[in-house]
Amino acid sequence: MNDLSRWYVVLIRDKIEVYADDSEKYPVLSLLYEVLFKVLLLLAPINPMLTEEIYHKMFKLNMKSMNLDETPSIHLQNWPKVEEKLIDEDIENQMIFIQELIEEARALKDEYRIRLRWPNKKIVIVTEEKLPEEEFQLIFKKTVNVKELEITKSFKSNEDYVKTDSKYGIIYLDKTVDEDILTERVISDLIRNIQFSRKINKFQAGEKISLRIGANAPYLVKFIENSKDFISDKVSANDFLVDNTNIKNNKTQIYEELKLCGNKDCSASLKDNILKKLEKESNIKCPHCNSELKTNNIRTISFTYNKN
Repeated sequence: MNDLSRWYVVLIRDKIEVYADDSEKYPVLSLLYEVLFKVLLLLAPINPMLTEEIYHKMFKLNMKSMNLDETPSIHLQNWPKVEEKLIDEDIENQMIFIQELIEEARALKDEYRIRLRWPNKKIVIVTEEKLPEEEFQLIFKKTVNVKELEITKSFKSNEDYVKTDSKYGIIYLDKTVDEDILTERVISDLIRNIQFSRKINKFQAGEKISLRIGANAPYLVKFIENSKDFISDKVSANDFLVDNTNIKNNKTQIYEELKLCGNKDCSASLKDNILKKLEKESNIKCPHCNSELKTNNIRTISFTYNKN
């Protein structure tokens, strides 16, 4: 569960997402499919009926494409064999090493109420250990979502950094934000909301839309304008307009709103439970920056779209 679902799938998520156009997308999906089948075989003696149903619904008709025999039952499949020649203990140890560092860095972000998908400027790791190869360091940067990774034997910290101790050394996280970081945070949350809206409204992957986005703060309009091409690519919008005010719900198009903390240096998207509390109570604080939330200082990004 941890190695496959909570680790490997996280690493390949960008390659296999619905809208991804990565050259490795289908080879990676093919490998994942094969691994899931072997996991199912290992589970079969423990949960025979469930695995049988999954086998028939998900795997049985594709056995030949996997160079395997199509059997009437999963319980007639051959038990998977360990391929000793494919085991590389050095790579496995490096991956375990970097995985533990990532878990510590993620815990640090969580402790200081920084969402995992939000980018940070920099992480410094102070250690005497030999760090894994460059490729594994790139995995660290991508998974923790930091722009820069510095590995050193000594570091003079300041008030911009928070830290945590790990068994491999001390991890320092730069918690400061600038306009580039804020732009990425806001645009990331906006894209997630548009994609989720597309999904619940049954739009197909790659299906083109006509999109219009408005915001009630000039800095948000600027963030959106500067990211138009990126947004268009991610949500398949080939007709895209940006307004410098909120858009009205005209009921002829799909309409959604994204509510943000009014503290510009935070700009966290607010979940429905926070907004509902705000309607009933006055003493509500942002869960990320702890600033007081009021109905008149909430920022709004509104968007409408339909099929192009």
